[in-house]
Amino acid sequence: MPEYRDVDGRSWNIDDWPGHSYKAMVINRAYRQSLFAVEDIRGQRQIFFRCEWCQRWITSAGIQGDHTAPQRLEQDAVQGLTAGLFSDSLYNLTLSCQECNGGTRKKAARQSRSSFKRDREAQDPQPVGGQ
Repeated sequence: MPEYRDVDGRSWNIDDWPGHSYKAMVINRAYRQSLFAVEDIRGQRQIFFRCEWCQRWITSAGIQGDHTAPQRLEQDAVQGLTAGLFSDSLYNLTLSCQECNGGTRKKAARQSRSSFKRDREAQDPQPVGGQ
């Protein structure tokens, strides 16, 4: 079991998150970079992570791996050089909460239901020329 330091500098023996999902990649990176906090709540130890977009502390249940560069870039035939560049690369993923990952590009404040109603990918620049 690896030993990691939290944001307060305390050492913890924490198992890495299993698997190779986006969630596992961003959680394990947060462990390695000491971007987590450990708190005792009612006798149970909880690990919290900070959303990159809204800066709220969340547990692992609410974490998602968010693509910082749009996935549409990978699929765009005009951008032939970028094909496959963003697929599963860790540098393209950031730790986010479910609200921000499903929300709009405007991530400065806490999202309301109406502000993240539309899919984020639909707000990316659209190809010119009717393609």
